[in-house]
Amino acid sequence: MHLSTRPKEYFENKLICNLSIDSTPIDARETPVKKVKDKAKKKRGRKAKGSIEEASYIAKQEEDEKINKMAKTGEVKQYLSTLENRCSITGKMNSKGYMQWRIGYKVHLAVDDFGIPISYFVSGACVHDSKVAIPLLRMAKEKAQFLYALMDGGYSCNDISEFTKTLDAVPVIDYKADRNGVKVEMDPAKKNRYKARTTVERTNSELKDCFLAPKLYSRGEKSIFDLKLAVLLLTIKKIKHVIQLSSKQKVA
Repeated sequence: MHLSTRPKEYFENKLICNLSIDSTPIDARETPVKKVKDKAKKKRGRKAKGSIEEASYIAKQEEDEKINKMAKTGEVKQYLSTLENRCSITGKMNSKGYMQWRIGYKVHLAVDDFGIPISYFVSGACVHDSKVAIPLLRMAKEKAQFLYALMDGGYSCNDISEFTKTLDAVPVIDYKADRNGVKVEMDPAKKNRYKARTTVERTNSELKDCFLAPKLYSRGEKSIFDLKLAVLLLTIKKIKHVIQLSSKQKVA
């Protein structure tokens, strides 16, 4: 039977054991988009009944609920269009306790057991990983059935966990440490299953080492095109490798 290197045809009627999700930051030599700051001072605590602050707070909550609902049941493309896709700044605490800042983009990947990307999205670096998890799960589900969804602590959220279950898959999501550094341990079975998530980490490394420069020098839409092209080339390379491996095993 002939196996196509086209991603859509390759995953047709396939059952995947572990779907691993993660993102990787891509540095860019580009002016990041400036975040619009609200100059009005926000008062802490409960908002006065009937005040402008209360009305603004309620409106924001309703908008957030609308967007969250769109992520689960609305058009995936429409929801993704609400996320920042321009070059932006992100910060992450390093091992020494200092904030480390990066300018650029993020590539969000959902890969199978062989590291083949099933679904992906390119966003600005400022977009939190958890914002893209549900769309990645939905897009992956359209192509193939998967049994487990593996994610790190950045995706530790009840919404993501519960949504994964609606797709007839088991969420295996690491816990986040609290402010005191205390972290809940996963049960032994899930902890052992979670080890398979290194697949997506290796895929992220291969994407940057083989198909991208250390820093993007293209800008705007050209940068996004370059990142999407890199993911496509990586996908074709990995599918071709699996097909060749499968052919050798049949001959043997």
